[in-house]
Amino acid sequence: MSTTKKNIILVVGLAFGLVIVLPIMIGCLGEWIPVPGNLDAWIGYWGSLIGSALGIIGSIYLLQKQMKDNLEQIENQRNIDSFYKLLDLFLREQDRIRQTDNNNNDQSTKTIFSNLVSDINSSYSSSYAVKYILLLKNNQDEKLTELCDKVDAIYNERNSYFDVIDKLYDDVDFYRFINGVIVEEKISDKHDILGNYFRVFHRTLKFINHNFNGEEKDEYIGDLRGVLSEFELLSLYYNAFYTRRGLGMKKEFENQTNFFGNKTDFIEVENGADHIFFNIGVITNSKFVIEDMKKCLTMMLSLNLRVTIV
Repeated sequence: MSTTKKNIILVVGLAFGLVIVLPIMIGCLGEWIPVPGNLDAWIGYWGSLIGSALGIIGSIYLLQKQMKDNLEQIENQRNIDSFYKLLDLFLREQDRIRQTDNNNNDQSTKTIFSNLVSDINSSYSSSYAVKYILLLKNNQDEKLTELCDKVDAIYNERNSYFDVIDKLYDDVDFYRFINGVIVEEKISDKHDILGNYFRVFHRTLKFINHNFNGEEKDEYIGDLRGVLSEFELLSLYYNAFYTRRGLGMKKEFENQTNFFGNKTDFIEVENGADHIFFNIGVITNSKFVIEDMKKCLTMMLSLNLRVTIV
């Protein structure tokens, strides 16, 4: 039971005791114990005293409640102001990157983000991925032993790493390892340009998660997502899910946010529609990307269910 409900029950109980129970007790005592003077006068005296006390208590309670409501409104307004300051800071980061784009003659028609997404996906689906297979074979992580065995079996049969890529194209473990290495390398190459952009976004998303709830939270998540292009959104996804620096951002994506879409959005994607926020056609192995994004929604629904049960 919340503290507010306990306080209300306490005040109502006290009022009931003062207004109903106490006068009855006084009347009964007047019958059993001799009272000097007129009993009605004593009852009137105590009634006026109790009424005054009850009025004072009610006034104090209402004053405290009003002060609490005012403090909550002030705190909420402070949070709203802080969010829009962070959003403005993020918009300035976007402008800085656009200026960087404009200063590069070879990027007059493409942005850093579209190039980044293109590089990540072409690296996975081209012969460039062969070097990442070699990295996989030299990896000492026992968790990757089974995946290495798959690679060896196909290579020993076909004697071609290109055939390995074709055969394991839809293997989720293969995808996550290869994509992880590719993304880490590609984003690290652009960290001097994008590092602060990712940090400001992470800070803004974290602020929303920790200071807003319910429809208000969805509103500010929507405001933040609304300033992103589809390639920015995908770049943020890759950074969060496939780089060491992005682990904190990934936790915020999974912290009760439907940043990548709600349940209806993903049902429509499963039925063949394009994603509401980006073109699925620009992504290699889009089904794995959608699975990652759905995990955020699944975790959000799971957390909300636990809160409801508690």
